[in-house]
Amino acid sequence: MQLTIPRTPRLVFCAALSWAQLLAGAANEDPTIYELEPYVVVATRTPLPLERVSPSVDYIDAEAMAFWQDRRLIDVLQRQAGVVVSANGAPGSVASVFLRGTNSDSTAFFLDGRRLNAAFSGQYDLESLNVNNLESVQLQKGAATVNYGSSGIGGVVDLRTRQALGHPIQGVTVVGEVGANAYRRVQVSANTSNDDWGWSLSGSMLSTDNERENDHFETASVLSRFDVRVTDHLSAELIAQYLDSEKGVPGKITSPSTYDHSISENWLVSPGLRYESDDFSAHVFYSRSEYFYDYDYSFFGSFYNSRNEIETDELSLQIDHKIHDAALLTVGGLYRLEQLTRPSFYGEDLSQYGLFTQLLWQLSDVVELRGGVRCDAFSDFDDASTGNLEAIFYIPETDLSFFAKVATSYAPPTAQDLAFDENLDPMNVSIDTPLDPEESLSYEVGLRQFLSGDDLKWSVVLFRNEIDNLIQYVAHPPIGVWPDAVYPSDTYNVRAATTQGVEFSLDYAPTKQIELSFGYTYMDAKANDYIGSPLNDFDELRLPYRPRHLFQLSAAYQPVEAFRIGANAVGQVDRERDNYQNYNSEIEDFMTVNLVADLELSESLSLFARVHNLLDEAYALSYGYPVLGRSAYFGARLSF
Repeated sequence: MQLTIPRTPRLVFCAALSWAQLLAGAANEDPTIYELEPYVVVATRTPLPLERVSPSVDYIDAEAMAFWQDRRLIDVLQRQAGVVVSANGAPGSVASVFLRGTNSDSTAFFLDGRRLNAAFSGQYDLESLNVNNLESVQLQKGAATVNYGSSGIGGVVDLRTRQALGHPIQGVTVVGEVGANAYRRVQVSANTSNDDWGWSLSGSMLSTDNERENDHFETASVLSRFDVRVTDHLSAELIAQYLDSEKGVPGKITSPSTYDHSISENWLVSPGLRYESDDFSAHVFYSRSEYFYDYDYSFFGSFYNSRNEIETDELSLQIDHKIHDAALLTVGGLYRLEQLTRPSFYGEDLSQYGLFTQLLWQLSDVVELRGGVRCDAFSDFDDASTGNLEAIFYIPETDLSFFAKVATSYAPPTAQDLAFDENLDPMNVSIDTPLDPEESLSYEVGLRQFLSGDDLKWSVVLFRNEIDNLIQYVAHPPIGVWPDAVYPSDTYNVRAATTQGVEFSLDYAPTKQIELSFGYTYMDAKANDYIGSPLNDFDELRLPYRPRHLFQLSAAYQPVEAFRIGANAVGQVDRERDNYQNYNSEIEDFMTVNLVADLELSESLSLFARVHNLLDEAYALSYGYPVLGRSAYFGARLSF
């Protein structure tokens, strides 16, 4: 299959290539290699070293993503304890992420603190979101509403772009990759900077047929960051992202489609200013983003089109003030306007004002307290107030830390919830069922310890989320016979739901050549007084696609400096799927294994390969939508 990329992405990507070529002419023959001390922002919106964040926070750096050959964000997330990834089939299919058993729309996604549009599904267009030009992926599991606003019941994923300002680097990297099912991918990345400005950019194009008929996937993306130092304390930034994807939608195995296909387009442009001194910092930015989704589909021999659009404007301010050597006070606020459109069906403008404050107080070398409160006002929903309190106790003699946190969170109805709130009962009679925001009270306690000179690290977290007003879409039984049948449906608030469990993680490096990692999550996620329909209520029902047992294992081995290999495995045990108008039913367990390898031929050229689904396991993350079988991929990376 020839790689073809539609419309605007061609121009954007060609501009990226041209800029990369100019950089290549000016690049040093021996680019400077630099290392930054890892810090985490997602936990408190303020930079913290890794040892000061709780085991509920995961930090995945660019080096790890490159070694495991992650192409999409969901490739990164599926290796993290407490994170369940579900997708409707092969790459490019609609994907969801369940953090600690919460709904997919209970996790918010950010790019350098800018909220990414939630799309009509309630969660960002994850199937298209890649990891180009990222310095790290930072994950906060558990309540995060105080710092990040709505949709933070499950947690927050913050993508941190590569910042070149202040680092004397210049270089261009070109990656080419081919593989099974007519897979083709090319990526160009470039960085240039001096003491006063820096620019990083990465663009990629991917095309694959996948295995089923009408399952092709094409996508193009560009992510760029530009920073300039205005004064010693003041800098300006500009972040821009563009994604364009086209996907065939083959449907379920039992009801395949040779016609259905979708087109999605996302872009974001965000300028900002940052002021920093020893005791004070301020960050303000404006973000403009748009999401477009067009879906052509067939139904009983007739052809239809569904089109969704979301336009968002956001203004955000955060101020950090060191009020004492051991105390940091943060205050911030935002204004957000979302324009939601489903032509001929639904249109709405939703606005939100929010204010929050947070205090980090290190009482001593062994005790730290963190707390915050937030108030938000919505145009279409009741105002919301949330809070959190976290305590950290460190025992130096054993290098053991104890963490405890309690927090409240909320999640207003998504665009999809509102668009499909048709207020119809099973007899197609109008009924008023207004939607309320979901609310939660969450608890977590955890331990983390470093042993053997940091070569061994383990952590365990017990968590519980008590959720009220969980939102559920219900399709009632059809009335009549096609083509005169009607299909009543509605969106309801389920009375209550609970997700609870335990996460365990272990990282061990017995030698400099070997790295081992193991993650296990026990999860119990269920809804009480669950509405299957007003005619068929359930006193208790497990939430679908939340396995009771989740396993993640990985091993990396570097026998010589120029060669490194690795294997990772993900397993889900004791799963259920939703069953139309009835109780859930069990679906198969699975364990999938992937292999990766990287060979450095010279300082500028390396080869890499990977095998997906090594054991050729036949399974489906979402019932009726099988994943790819065993498939191999090969590529080369050239830096200059």
